[in-house]
Amino acid sequence: MRFITTGPSIPDDLLVARDEGRVVFICGAGVSQARASLPDFAQLTRHVIETLGVTAQDPARRLLDAAEELDKITGTTGIISADRVFGLLERDFSIRDIEQAVAKALKPVTAPDLSAHRIMLDLARLPDGRVRIVTTNFDLLFEACDSTLQCCRPPRLPDPRRDNEFEGIIHLHGHVDSMYQSAEGDGFVLSSAGFGRAYLAEGWATSFIRSILDQYVVVFVGYAADDPPVHYLLEALNSYQKSLAGVYAFQAGNAGDAEAKWKQKGAYPIAYDEADKHKALWDTFAAWAGRAKDPNAWFGEVISMARKGPEALLPHERGQIAHIVSTSEGAKRFADTDDPPPAEWLCAFDPSIRYMTPGHLNLYSQDRPWFDPFAAYCLDDDTPPPRLNPQDHFARRELPFGEWDAFTITKFDLKNLQGDHYAALRGHWAINVPRLPSRLEHLIVWISKICHQPAAAWWAAGQSGVHHALQDLIRSQLERHKEDSSLPEVRKAWHYILDVWRARRRDEDMDWHHLKTSIDRDGWTSAVIQELALIRRPYLTLDERPRWGGPKPPTGHADIRYDEMVRVSVKYPTPYNDAEITDEFLLAAVREFRRNLEHAVYLEQEIGGYGFHHLSPIEPDPSAGGDAYERTHGISSSLLYYVNLYKRLLEQDPQVAKREYLAWWDDEETVFDHLRIWLAGEPRIFSGKEAGELLMRLSMQSFWERRHQRDLLLVLEKRWNDFPTTVRTRLERRLLQGPLPWKSEEKAQYIDRRAWTILTRLHWLADHGCRFSFELSEKSGKLRKQTPDWQPQSAAKAADSMEGRSGWIKKETEHSVLLTENPETILIKAKELSGTDYERQMENDPFAGLSADKPELALAALVSAAVRNDYPEWAWRTFLYAEARKKDPSDFSAKIGNNILQIPDNAICGIISPVSDWFLNVSKELLATQPERFWQIWERLIAVIKSNPESAPSNIMRQSDNPDFATEGLNAPVGKLAQALMNDPAKNNLSKKKSLPTFWKRRVEELLHLEGNIHRHALVMFTYNLGWFFARDPRWTKTNLIPFLDSNADDQKAFWSGFFWNPRVPSTKLFEVLKPYMLHLTTDRAIEKQGQLNALSGILLANWWNVLPKTGKRLITNTEMRDILLQADDNFRVQILWQTKNWLTGKKADKANLSTFLTEVWPRHKKAKSSRVSTALCELAFTDADTFGSLADIILPLVSKIDKQGLFIYKLNDSKIVDLFPEKVLALLCAVLPDHTPEWPYGTGDTLKRIGEVNPTLLKDKKLIELRKRWSS
Repeated sequence: MRFITTGPSIPDDLLVARDEGRVVFICGAGVSQARASLPDFAQLTRHVIETLGVTAQDPARRLLDAAEELDKITGTTGIISADRVFGLLERDFSIRDIEQAVAKALKPVTAPDLSAHRIMLDLARLPDGRVRIVTTNFDLLFEACDSTLQCCRPPRLPDPRRDNEFEGIIHLHGHVDSMYQSAEGDGFVLSSAGFGRAYLAEGWATSFIRSILDQYVVVFVGYAADDPPVHYLLEALNSYQKSLAGVYAFQAGNAGDAEAKWKQKGAYPIAYDEADKHKALWDTFAAWAGRAKDPNAWFGEVISMARKGPEALLPHERGQIAHIVSTSEGAKRFADTDDPPPAEWLCAFDPSIRYMTPGHLNLYSQDRPWFDPFAAYCLDDDTPPPRLNPQDHFARRELPFGEWDAFTITKFDLKNLQGDHYAALRGHWAINVPRLPSRLEHLIVWISKICHQPAAAWWAAGQSGVHHALQDLIRSQLERHKEDSSLPEVRKAWHYILDVWRARRRDEDMDWHHLKTSIDRDGWTSAVIQELALIRRPYLTLDERPRWGGPKPPTGHADIRYDEMVRVSVKYPTPYNDAEITDEFLLAAVREFRRNLEHAVYLEQEIGGYGFHHLSPIEPDPSAGGDAYERTHGISSSLLYYVNLYKRLLEQDPQVAKREYLAWWDDEETVFDHLRIWLAGEPRIFSGKEAGELLMRLSMQSFWERRHQRDLLLVLEKRWNDFPTTVRTRLERRLLQGPLPWKSEEKAQYIDRRAWTILTRLHWLADHGCRFSFELSEKSGKLRKQTPDWQPQSAAKAADSMEGRSGWIKKETEHSVLLTENPETILIKAKELSGTDYERQMENDPFAGLSADKPELALAALVSAAVRNDYPEWAWRTFLYAEARKKDPSDFSAKIGNNILQIPDNAICGIISPVSDWFLNVSKELLATQPERFWQIWERLIAVIKSNPESAPSNIMRQSDNPDFATEGLNAPVGKLAQALMNDPAKNNLSKKKSLPTFWKRRVEELLHLEGNIHRHALVMFTYNLGWFFARDPRWTKTNLIPFLDSNADDQKAFWSGFFWNPRVPSTKLFEVLKPYMLHLTTDRAIEKQGQLNALSGILLANWWNVLPKTGKRLITNTEMRDILLQADDNFRVQILWQTKNWLTGKKADKANLSTFLTEVWPRHKKAKSSRVSTALCELAFTDADTFGSLADIILPLVSKIDKQGLFIYKLNDSKIVDLFPEKVLALLCAVLPDHTPEWPYGTGDTLKRIGEVNPTLLKDKKLIELRKRWSS
């Protein structure tokens, strides 16, 4: 967790331990140096030498001078330890003189700044108010802050094992007297001899610290890793058997350097930025101290901040919330409030949502802002995801392994588990779900409190299930507020979610496998029939979250619908063709599967009946083609399975079959009316009169239902002559009556549809031998006047199945009614007719149709509105966004442009996005045929944007301080103008030696000089084409584009955002220009946050990998590449190895270069042997069996122990590597497997077993024996 944006990330373990009083801070010279300006150990040594008057030739002075010179040369402190200088001084000066000089050098100025010491005292204060600090500083500045503090020094040190004794300021190396004249008591630990006695020979300091480590968590503050106290202390503890996992050290610099300095010493480094006198560290400590002084106030402030929602906070502030809910006490505080933080926090707590693929919001609206969940919900320590190409609509964001998840079990959760937290072999906890750990119990209380918010239901819809305790709490909350009518749709969403969770399915395939085994062994029984029906019983399931709203949960607006929160459907288990039910149990099966069909109808009705749209005809249609998907899926699968059973029953006993028919639901108009229509064609069940009467009893809705039409027409054809005359006459009247109008259907549309439907059915029946009592031609003539487009051939497919013909909401652009309107009224009429008919899954947009088919008339309507000073954005947007605009003749495009030129500035501001989008689409054609018009529009748009820059923002919603300038530019007016400029043929066909046209470059410069943020929308488009610019006009490029790399941070980000958008290896000369900037990027963490690390690492690696043919040199030398790898962090090093692995997989990496890279370039430094890097090196070696033999030997000295789950050993078992190289696999495993055996990755045991099988002689190898022994234990 970070207390401030730029501060160090403090582990949760340490924060919790400090809150519990289990931390001991060991403070070094950096604490007294920070604000009180006392010298550090090296500076103290210099002061003492000067005070004592040591000569220039004295060994002590010469050693100190050499040490300082070495520090400057190497950039590393402590190569020659200052205690050695004091050892030399003790040869020539008395210890008393030396100690007096030390005391004098440490005497603070009058009224020193003690704020750093007060901060540390606040941090070190225990819950009971006592203070506990260990320091190696000799000064008394801690005591100056509070004279009541106890103070002790060696040899009278307290016993850390006695809590009541271990308190105050413990000066481990002694301290000055109160007057700063000399050392108090037994003196200082200063020289190498003194350190040797304290930590080695007598070892009293080592024993004291060891005793602390047995009881407490230790934190080093104000030390460098090579300071003498640290060196002696931690080196002395190297032989200590207890793990130093509870030792932390704050270290200035980057994380890689900090780890390299402290890891071998056994401490966990916490890196921070040392800029501005270590400001980030002390601001962090000040904030931490504030929490320490008043935890309740701190928690209250942070939770109050959380009420704003995650989007309103910065990543480190979201990280603070994450820290709070990571502990039981914090989660309790988070949940136990009358005004709990909003449900949107579920998105920050769940990594699957933080890393959800970004996308547009409001999918079906014209205003579709871009939303990136990572930007809105990420935590400060989250791994930034790779940047997606904004033009790749199929790109998906992957969830990195191991990202923080509020809902997974943590080590804090495991501490205080009791019996009711574990499952049991028998008894109560064998049949009931065990309790959750207390932290998660608090979180489910919070979730239940905010379950009425749409975001909670939206989150839950993405979960396969949750603990029963949370389900019970949600039901209780919903029941308690069932009278609240404010958000009924949220309750409806929860109703579906809870139903799905409650009816959690088993593995139906496995269930059928077991049942089939039982049938094969014992035969069919009534119980088996019931079990089979249960396996095939439909059930509700949750689909992926609704995506039409985008990757963001819905808000609680008044007209919210449940399907904005949850997508629920009916799941129909796959039918099993080998379930041959015997005749003895056929009737039982028919009844059970009729109940399944009734259940399916109930479920489909419950969720809105959308599944009925996929109802297949019972009689198959050979003309439907395809794979008959709808007949084997959805409700049709249940219906047709039942029909097949019923047909067998009908053959076996028609009377029993008729009794079964009488059990059908008689008031269900979809599935069971479908069955009744089909069965009406069966003479063994119904006489002609009975069949006709059955059809007449159908409701008008059922009779005219399009999904029933095939079976109905086939039955009418089959039994027309069986019907008595009176029944046939009644059926004719119904056929002539036609369907009822749809809800909200306009009269003209209904008249047309009714006539069309009647004509289609009548003519199909007539064509298939049905004779009517009326004159068909006479009736047809009247009806055809109502639907002029109908033709006799339209009836030919009336009985065709609709299978495979359904889909998403269709956009209806029928616009004939607008053709009769005057231009003055077209927009009014179009607006009136527009809208979405969700029942018919149809969106009516007649003006879109008019804009596509009759663009002249559509433009005339817009011009007519403009005369009235009306410029409706929706109409201009529809007209300009029409796909047909891309194919308009240049004359018409020019005409559109001419009308745009007439629009006032304020009106253009309102439609600048569609205008700029249209301008880009027609730019090539206009530039080629009517360049004057193009430049007129260009000048007008630029003038509008210059005078109203706020009117031309990107359509992308910026959600963080690390914007994606490429995506913003792609969706911004200025970015589109830049793209249009790149379409100018005047710049094409230029030789590489001929510079770009001056007038064209001026317009590029005009865009680059726009004020505010919008010039960056153009910059990304131009740096996307940087290679092209440089090849045509390198001087102009160096003068006008490259300088942005020396500009402000946002300009630099925009530059690289465009360049890395679609990364290509630049030309040799361009790379030489970019090289220093790229090398600087390797240490810039912002590049990682923007997801551009992949591109950067690939370009740098390529420029090392490729040898220049003329000179035989590389653009990046071995030394430069090694320096890059050392100065960068683990993320960059791992990315380089990932690139290499991909090249090796794609056979693009020659093995000689790979060997050179790993042997001559890859650093041997400890910082390059981290767990993550070691994992990546192993993955590289495991990539290819052909190269493993040589790579294993090369990487063996480059790796170290790998953390838990870092290495995926199981991949080895699927390759030939173990079989070919068992000895080398064994050697590598010995080098990388963690010391703690429970952390060994999955598959290790199988790999060790395989090694012994492949090479039995290795069974006597000590390494394999030891590994197998540890694995078995």
